[in-house]
Amino acid sequence: MFRTFHVIGLFSGMLMLMLSAHAYQPAAALAQIKNDLPEERRLNRDLDDLQRDMQRFERRAGTSSGSVQNTGNLSFRNFLRGGLHTGNLLQVPFVTNLNVSAGYWGSFVTPNNIIWPRGSGVRYGHTMTFGIGARVTDDNGDTFVILSESYNRGGGDRDPSGSHQYFFTPMPGYYNMYGSRNSANRLNDNADDRARLEAAGYYFVGGLTEDAFAVQSAGADGFTFPIENRIEYTAMSHLPETWPAFWPVGSYPGDDRMPGEVRPGLRAGRWNGFYGAFVRADQESYYVTDDRDNDNYPYYPFYLPGTTEPDTRSWAQGGRRGIGLEVSTRQYQWASILAEDIFIATYDITNISRNDIDELIMFQIVDYDIAGQTGNNEAFFDTNENITYQWLKTPLVRNGFRVGYGAVGFLLSPGNAEDGIDNDRNGLVDESQFDGIDNDGDWRAWEDVNGNGVFDIGIDIIWDDVGSDGLGPEDEGWPGPDPDGTEANGRPDLGEPNFEITDNDEIDQIGLTNMVIRTPGDFTRDIQDDEVFWNDYIQPVPPSQFIIPSETADIIYVYSSGKIKLPREQTERFAIAYLAGNDFNDILRSKNTMQNIYDADFNFAQPPNEPFLRASAGDGEVRLVWDDAAERSRDPIYGFDFEMYKVYRSTDPEFNDIKTISDAFGNPLLWEPIAQFDIENGLTGAHPVPIGEFGVSYDMGSDSGLEYSFIDRDVQNGRTYYYAVASVDHGYADNFFDDGISQLPNLTPISPTESGKVIEVDIFERVITQGKNTAVVTPQPASVQYVEPELDGPGVERVDGTGTGRVDVTFVLPEFVNPDGHTYEFTFTDDNRYRNLDSLLLDHGLTNGFTFRNVTTNEVLATHDPAHTDADIFNIPALNVEVYDGMKIKVTNPPRPEVATTGWLRNVDRARRPSMEVQVGVDGSGNTRVPRDYELRVGELGADTSRSISAATRIPVNYEVWDVTNPNNAFKVPLTVSESSPVLFPQDTIPGVLSPGDVFDLRISSVNTPFGTVYTGSSWRFRFNAPEAMLSRVSDIRREAGELYDTLAVYQVRGLQNRPYGNNLTGRRLGDFLNGIADWYPSVQDSLNNVPGLNIALAGFQSPLAYRDELNTLYEQVMPVTGDRFLMTTDKPFNSSDIIRFTVSGNRLQESMEPGVLDEIYVAPDPYIAVNPLESRATALPGRGEQRIDFRKLPSVCTIRIFTTSGRLVKTIHHSGDGVNSMASWDLKSDDGLNVAFGVYIYHIDAPGIGEKVGRFALIK
Repeated sequence: MFRTFHVIGLFSGMLMLMLSAHAYQPAAALAQIKNDLPEERRLNRDLDDLQRDMQRFERRAGTSSGSVQNTGNLSFRNFLRGGLHTGNLLQVPFVTNLNVSAGYWGSFVTPNNIIWPRGSGVRYGHTMTFGIGARVTDDNGDTFVILSESYNRGGGDRDPSGSHQYFFTPMPGYYNMYGSRNSANRLNDNADDRARLEAAGYYFVGGLTEDAFAVQSAGADGFTFPIENRIEYTAMSHLPETWPAFWPVGSYPGDDRMPGEVRPGLRAGRWNGFYGAFVRADQESYYVTDDRDNDNYPYYPFYLPGTTEPDTRSWAQGGRRGIGLEVSTRQYQWASILAEDIFIATYDITNISRNDIDELIMFQIVDYDIAGQTGNNEAFFDTNENITYQWLKTPLVRNGFRVGYGAVGFLLSPGNAEDGIDNDRNGLVDESQFDGIDNDGDWRAWEDVNGNGVFDIGIDIIWDDVGSDGLGPEDEGWPGPDPDGTEANGRPDLGEPNFEITDNDEIDQIGLTNMVIRTPGDFTRDIQDDEVFWNDYIQPVPPSQFIIPSETADIIYVYSSGKIKLPREQTERFAIAYLAGNDFNDILRSKNTMQNIYDADFNFAQPPNEPFLRASAGDGEVRLVWDDAAERSRDPIYGFDFEMYKVYRSTDPEFNDIKTISDAFGNPLLWEPIAQFDIENGLTGAHPVPIGEFGVSYDMGSDSGLEYSFIDRDVQNGRTYYYAVASVDHGYADNFFDDGISQLPNLTPISPTESGKVIEVDIFERVITQGKNTAVVTPQPASVQYVEPELDGPGVERVDGTGTGRVDVTFVLPEFVNPDGHTYEFTFTDDNRYRNLDSLLLDHGLTNGFTFRNVTTNEVLATHDPAHTDADIFNIPALNVEVYDGMKIKVTNPPRPEVATTGWLRNVDRARRPSMEVQVGVDGSGNTRVPRDYELRVGELGADTSRSISAATRIPVNYEVWDVTNPNNAFKVPLTVSESSPVLFPQDTIPGVLSPGDVFDLRISSVNTPFGTVYTGSSWRFRFNAPEAMLSRVSDIRREAGELYDTLAVYQVRGLQNRPYGNNLTGRRLGDFLNGIADWYPSVQDSLNNVPGLNIALAGFQSPLAYRDELNTLYEQVMPVTGDRFLMTTDKPFNSSDIIRFTVSGNRLQESMEPGVLDEIYVAPDPYIAVNPLESRATALPGRGEQRIDFRKLPSVCTIRIFTTSGRLVKTIHHSGDGVNSMASWDLKSDDGLNVAFGVYIYHIDAPGIGEKVGRFALIK
């Protein structure tokens, strides 16, 4: 039921009729029309009183109840808002009356000029205003030329009374009207604006609820964004606090609300994108305007509310005038390197009047003023590339940046779908985005892969048949099938890709039809006269008649496209791109990218979602922590394509100082990261697809593996740093599917795309807004009272169990550590596989789960994910990504038992250890790795016996093996021996004595039989050998002795020609030979040397005694003796017996301290010499900018008083910190706001409860 004033009921009824007629137009500004809302139900009881009051009012005014009353003006000028696009290097302010760049609208947004590169202070656009001209005919047959625009130079075109300007004004309902409670008018949450909305039949619309924000800020802890629109922008995709609680009725396809129905609708809490309920670019903005305030002519385009009579009321009486147009504006930016210098704006113009418009021309006014220069401009127009561009005649460097080119690219013009001509020469005649036909036939219905006639998610292919919300099952954020039944219905519907308004091919463009360049003086004069401007500036002419002066100074452009007809309830579109570059070729490269974006229906490659970054400042370090939300994002074309994180640090909020990697043309192109972490998938080094036409490729890292925290220690205390963690996709190359990098085959190759890094600051470099993947941090030492977090006692302690894994604790966000001394604990589960294998010799199994809890509170903090098994049990977000009470927990656990350490232990009975080498493993023999520690103990022969089924093959040995996993419960284990044959040393004459070449397996899997216990399996295999050098020497001795044997045999010495030691000195025969001749060889050696030829043959040999002695020495070195012990330990996975525990303390302020701790306070820099390197640059401010010194390591609460040497108090600073924040800065101004003189100053610090400190510092000019 309508109430308050009768005029509201009439207007609303009229608007409801209009809405039904406009149901097909998605761009119409169908804001929330007044009807019953819950908060107004109490007024229903007063309805009769209100009606009686209305009747009394009508009688006093002498009118009947059916007449329409004057309401006062219904202008929406109070709802004019600004916005600032910072999605790439082109920083673009705008105002919601069709102004891009706000040179004449500085009070609505700061900075008010286009800046490139962002943060440089170099201007590339002063004012760019979109406007519309029309020749209209009134009810008497009289014609008027009306221009509707919002060009504000000199105050703009305004009513002679000064009451209002003939400008476009924004429609309510497209942004969060609820401003900061601390601001004067609270944005539109004030009595005047609410009354205006009431009178015009609209509702006040606030922002998103906390629940809605939770959807937008997934990954953040708690409620991230305020619901107040504190920056007072219009709706921008990256700033959900600017979104309305719900979007106006009819503002998107598939809206299931009826006109006048007040409820959230399907897109509440979601971005109301043109191509669906999602953000297609990296940053978008959206608003709707109309020209109701333009009452410059007696033309009445609307009906009087509730009647079929023209509304002839004046502006002051609530009349609605203008041409009768509504303009839906959408603006786009992409962070991709290929598109980082581009900004695109589209304007959908709808005729919402009661009349057809036979002649309509759209135009754009462009005033660059590059680098603020108004007398040094050169300009030209390239008809082949459809761009105009401007540069400076004289090269200029501003704020350290070389001034380049500014340009406007013409993307899309209105179409003519009724002249039978192929105006855009694309092979289609009279195509239209508003005829309900897929003119170019590129829309594709879903594909029934399994032929059952029903769309099956995960089996069938949706193609373009995604429904009116523009989202299908394979799209990120898909909410489910569209309620209106448009998804997978086999026919094209409004809102789906490649159909009607979402298909840029379906418009028969007439193109750019005029361009005029004028001086500001001429232009300002002519813009006031609609007829002159219509005839001299925007009438269609051939390109040869475009007015482009050969000599230019301060200039203003006007581009136009027309004429077209615009019948009632029809829409046409105009699209413009703004560009900046270092030179003309740079501009052309951006223009080609821009055209690709447009030709793909703005479906440009998107980077992964931004991670949520948190930062903590420390003493000389900055700790960064981020989440893994980026890894779950899905590109609409390339699917799940996340590849890496890049960590950036800059002293510039725009990161310009680290953009140091140049392209092939010498232009800065890429930022230098301080760290990067990429997926281990084989994609390393230079990407196979170069970045556009720049001649360089993206660095894809080194397969480092992903990390979610980083500590930067290359920082200075007191300096402010700007950080960003950017997410990067893997791009695409032809081999990516085959190599397993991409899940999708046969896609177009493309270079990687990186997410943005946006930090908006004011002219004082105070942060206004920032992206969730950025942080602003000033490292500093902690307060002298602050107790740093630490692990108590032994630190991370294994209080039970045998597992050898590690639990590492890092305090990444110390300020969040629980200060009450909490204890934390890990427990584990295992699969019991080893106990099942042999319950006597083995126990437990491999890790298959864990629980991490706060013992103090008994809160379970994390548990294993059943989807992650084996080596991935601890490689889960709950541990890799999450932060618990300021701590990052890393668990390192061997996925299977491995040999950890091996070695001979010290034998107290002899000075040296045996040199025998021992290799422990499984040798691919089928043996089982078991998580046990074993000790080999050498004793007397018979210490143990090799296990075998046959008693005949059981060998007594001089050693035994003990399981010492639990030293307090050691036990002997069975083994099976295999001795070397032949032996290495000839002294190895007794079987079963441990010697080089021997091998034994530890036995498991016992089976009881009538013949005793039999073991069917083996675990670790031990191989024994001499060191390589010893093996080589023994081999040399065997060879030399054999040659000596052969020589003596040839010369028939002492019967050796009969070969009494065999043909070869293998095995033990070497010892027999050396022992056999050692006794007599010395006595005959002299005579042997006198035998001709033999003396020469024997010259290279040692004596047999020397060989025998050397062999004995080597044998003694290598052989273990009784009492020798060899220990092997294993890396053991955690099992159910393991308990890991640690206790945390700190993150608190000491309540009582000795006064001497104040001696740690210091001033930096001291002396201050003309400038502090830690001061911010503040390029937007006149003069030298910031000045400051810092007092550091202050107690949490203190007062600093600064005096001259004569004792005059100059400045008082009250410091209150949280322990981590221990720094107070002085801006070198007195309490009166005056700059202080250079010289020596005395400071006094009073810390209540601690003491006082007096010091001095110097300011040197």
